[in-house]
Amino acid sequence: MADRLGIRACRQLLGAAAAGMSDGAIEQLRDQLYVVAELVIACGPQRRYASTALTNDHKDELDERAAIMEFDGNMNRTTAERAATHLVLANSRGRSRRRPH
Repeated sequence: MADRLGIRACRQLLGAAAAGMSDGAIEQLRDQLYVVAELVIACGPQRRYASTALTNDHKDELDERAAIMEFDGNMNRTTAERAATHLVLANSRGRSRRRPH
């Protein structure tokens, strides 16, 4: 994605921790950190959803997953929503990175 940090910038930010890491490993770490950042935004105290991160379909999926976790998994609603948000964001990233055959 054009708005994400490049591999070179990531290497600079990681410093010595990037030594020995492949570009692919750094890219994967960067992508995971973006998911975490979107999760933090989505679960912030002022907003239930990060509008830039979740579409209406994602919000519906999030609500459904959270309800299942809440009732079948005996989680409180806040914990269920946070876990569901993480899953939905991670799954949406996986789907967007797949290439058509």
